[in-house]
Amino acid sequence: MKLHGEWKLDLDKFPQGVRQCIAPQVAAKNTLECSRPMLSLGERIAGTRFGRVRQPNKEDQARRAVLKLQIDNTSQEYYLKYQRMRFQKDAANKVADLLTSLHQKYPLEWAYCGWKNVAIAELMLGRFSTFAGTPKSRQAVAGRWLKEYWKREEEIARETDTYLSPKRMAARAAAFELEMLQLANDPEPWIRPGLGDYAAFVRWLNKNWGKFAAKKKGAALLKALAGKFHRERPRTPLGDGDLVEVLHVYGRIASSYSEDAVPPSAVVLTMLARRHNVSPRLVTKVRAEASRHLLSQSAPPKAR
Repeated sequence: MKLHGEWKLDLDKFPQGVRQCIAPQVAAKNTLECSRPMLSLGERIAGTRFGRVRQPNKEDQARRAVLKLQIDNTSQEYYLKYQRMRFQKDAANKVADLLTSLHQKYPLEWAYCGWKNVAIAELMLGRFSTFAGTPKSRQAVAGRWLKEYWKREEEIARETDTYLSPKRMAARAAAFELEMLQLANDPEPWIRPGLGDYAAFVRWLNKNWGKFAAKKKGAALLKALAGKFHRERPRTPLGDGDLVEVLHVYGRIASSYSEDAVPPSAVVLTMLARRHNVSPRLVTKVRAEASRHLLSQSAPPKAR
């Protein structure tokens, strides 16, 4: 039996052995809801269907319900405003301001609203009235809105290129790895060494780098320091590769600090930035931006 494009299987047509194997799956499939979903008013205005996720969990369902309600409400609100003002005096400027407001304040809703395309076409064709009532005045309003629209689109493209550039993505990866190192200080759920392990090695280097550097250079110096640290701290989770990576960074930045006072945080930050081929300054900037974003999200709303 076919229901809205899906076949319902009859188990009696299969051999007994096959029926025993496929009965649970067929029973589950035959009980699925086959009714075609109705479009809401917001979806009809937007001119599109809001997609469905297969077997979403409760959190996904709640987020999608909130998002759908937000798009529905905003789309309806602006659509009704558009219908009221399109026959008013100086409708061209009013519709242009309405479209600008929707584009700037609600970019997600702008992408879903289908009626806006009709409004833009009418604005470009000069179908709305102006105070002057001349074709030239209607052309001026349409040209002004189109120029401002493409100016905003170029600004969005520049911001996207800035925040999604390879360097920015690499800096975010380094910042995320630094956060993971801070969480990895608890040895129970983590196999890899934590930030405290690296800091202990840097503090040990502050005490021993000078006397070893006076006798050895280059690879011999790195090998001697790594071997000495492993003999003194045999239970350290840092492997030879970890020690050598820290030693390379320590040797590069030690001259920027007073003797025996290289901050462990600076070494770890530089090590992770070097690992992702970005500057420590960019990693610090990305972390600061993320912190400001979290603070803005957790801050209570201002009283109106």
